[in-house]
Amino acid sequence: MQTAHIEEIFKEYLRKEATQYALLINGTWGSGKTFFWKTTLHAMVKKQELKPLYISLNGLKTVEQLQQQLMIKLIPFFGKPENKALKNIARLTGNIGNTVTKFFKVDFSNILSGVTLDGLKFNDKVICFDDLERCQIPIKELFGFINDFVEHKNLKCLILADAIKIDDNANYLKIKEKVIGRELNYEPELEKVLPTLYKTYTIEDEYFTFLKENKDYIYGIFFEYEEYNLRIISFFLDSLFKIYGSLKDVASEFQEEVILFTALISIEFKRGHLKSDESNDFNGLENTSYFWYQNRGKSVPMNSFFPEDKKEPEIEPTYAEKFYLKYVESRINEFQFYGSIYTYILSGYLDIKNLKDELEKRKPEEHPEEVLEFMRLVTYDFRSIDGNEFEKLVANVLQNAEKGLYSIYDYDRLSNFYHFFSQNGLIAKTSQEIDNILSKGLDLASKRKEINDRVFENLAHFAVSIPEMQPIRDKIIAVHKVIREESEASESNILMELLENEHIENLNQLFEAKKYSKDFLKYINGEQLFIVLTSVSNGTLVHFTKAMQERYKSSSLKHMFPDDFDSLNHLKVSIDNLILKDEELDKLRIFNWKELLEILDRACKLLATEDE
Repeated sequence: MQTAHIEEIFKEYLRKEATQYALLINGTWGSGKTFFWKTTLHAMVKKQELKPLYISLNGLKTVEQLQQQLMIKLIPFFGKPENKALKNIARLTGNIGNTVTKFFKVDFSNILSGVTLDGLKFNDKVICFDDLERCQIPIKELFGFINDFVEHKNLKCLILADAIKIDDNANYLKIKEKVIGRELNYEPELEKVLPTLYKTYTIEDEYFTFLKENKDYIYGIFFEYEEYNLRIISFFLDSLFKIYGSLKDVASEFQEEVILFTALISIEFKRGHLKSDESNDFNGLENTSYFWYQNRGKSVPMNSFFPEDKKEPEIEPTYAEKFYLKYVESRINEFQFYGSIYTYILSGYLDIKNLKDELEKRKPEEHPEEVLEFMRLVTYDFRSIDGNEFEKLVANVLQNAEKGLYSIYDYDRLSNFYHFFSQNGLIAKTSQEIDNILSKGLDLASKRKEINDRVFENLAHFAVSIPEMQPIRDKIIAVHKVIREESEASESNILMELLENEHIENLNQLFEAKKYSKDFLKYINGEQLFIVLTSVSNGTLVHFTKAMQERYKSSSLKHMFPDDFDSLNHLKVSIDNLILKDEELDKLRIFNWKELLEILDRACKLLATEDE
């Protein structure tokens, strides 16, 4: 029902004399029923020169508690002089019962002793009872209490509820007609509600202006995904306010990327699909793109516009795949993953430097000619290229590939396309000639030692789309692993140097940077590490122990660091032997060694555990 219709019905209800029924507004959690009361209906009550009162039923367990809350709300309307003290207390607190009991050491019922409701007028008041579904008073007792005022004292009453969530729903359906004259289904109208939410930021001039400038875009997001929960939208607006400080000098298209991504992650988080403890686990969303989705876990033949009619076994889609279909597919050109925003929404901490770095990377790159040609040719839209331009691009890109001008991962895509071109008579090169050229270029490209673990994992995860791609794919994987091992071995050597020179601050920074690296200690020689540790001070040994404790505190070490066992075990055995054999060690040094040994022993046991 449109809010305008509810307003009209409510207005008629307020004007009607001697009413003997209540109105109920039904709407889902967070849809804005309370907001609607506070911003619209409350003002309508006052305009009719009636007195509005608001009582939340949330958590109330007995009719006596409800009666107490009602008395509190009605204290300002008591007219007897002897109740002047009560009025003064009421001005000080909205929770008079608890406050009076706490500070005056008296029972609230004693304060109101002798005070009755009989002398009060109720036909000039409108009480809004909110959170009906959260009330713990049995529904029959509750409605009996309310009905006494509605039917016999002509109180005008509005009840707000998410009716489907009322515990005793069967009883509610049976007895509601006795009290409720009309049930109105509330459906928030975003185009009306959003501007009202924006007004809460009027003191923040720049952000308020930003919201107004992007009001159509923001409205479009929540309307498209049918998200009308005002608590979620308010959470989004608060989150965006924090992010906005980094968007002031950013191009409008990137601002819209941030708005969209913040909205989507806010929805998923507040709906419970993402958890706070996943703030550093992107759930595969960082790889979300059109080509990722098209190629996920399957071969995509390029020689046909239509997939083959094969029945594949159904596999439960990943979270990233569900997210893509729900949100990204319809806005693929607007979607961009921002790790800093994802972590902020889930954890509450915004790494502003990281966000600014991510935004800086979104600025258009000035690509060299060979990259522009690659991007023009190696795409599924190559069919639309002019014939003469196609021949030129095919020759130039292959020549540049032979010179090693592309990243090592680009050679997988080059292999895919050039073998396809060859098989379909678009180029004269044979399969072997293509492999020879690409292999030569891959050797040259690998000398730059440029690797990307995320791209590699995505590439290694999926099977080749045509068998002819396999030799180049295998070589890329081998090259990546060699470069990665060299890099990690180098970083392992840095660890040894930092320990030898006792650079504690740099040591801590290295462990922090490599907190989740599977290969950081894989190539460490445990016995050599032990020799270095025997020469360091107690202070450095303690810092190293703390760093190791932080790295291996999880119970999922087998999954996180599957190859660390050998280096840790060799270090453990060496320390064991030292403690047993070296009788000259002082007690404090032995104590420090034992603390490290305890961490190593636990880690080795977990790493040696067989997978279930």
